[in-house]
Amino acid sequence: MAFRFEKVLRVKKHREEILKEELANWQRTLEFEDALLERIKDVLSQALDEATVRQNEVLSINELKTSHSFILRLEQEREDQTKRLEELNKELSEARKRVITASVERKVIEKLKEKNTVREKKEEEKADQFIMDEIGLSLFEREVRNKK
Repeated sequence: MAFRFEKVLRVKKHREEILKEELANWQRTLEFEDALLERIKDVLSQALDEATVRQNEVLSINELKTSHSFILRLEQEREDQTKRLEELNKELSEARKRVITASVERKVIEKLKEKNTVREKKEEEKADQFIMDEIGLSLFEREVRNKK
């Protein structure tokens, strides 16, 4: 006898695989965005170091404005990227929760399948035992009749 929830189990497994792929995509995106943040921090650090070194030099007002606006823009990008990473971490956390939930749902159906298999095996053994008992009883009755 086939397990009646086999299709449900297949759907649950497929859903879990899709959610795992989604989780992996979120992780890759997070890693990429984190690397981008590190690059922004490096460029900002270099710009600040360069501005510090150039403090003692005679600079035009345009050079100072350009340098200052570049540093301000980098700081804004750093803040924006940090916020983006926080959002991505939340999405990653939600994706993990969805994978865990899907995994639990799949495992519940698999447990049902295991219980169904055990029950069917017991029923088959019981039926086999009944047949063997009937055969034994038949043989016993035949021997008794033959002895008379």
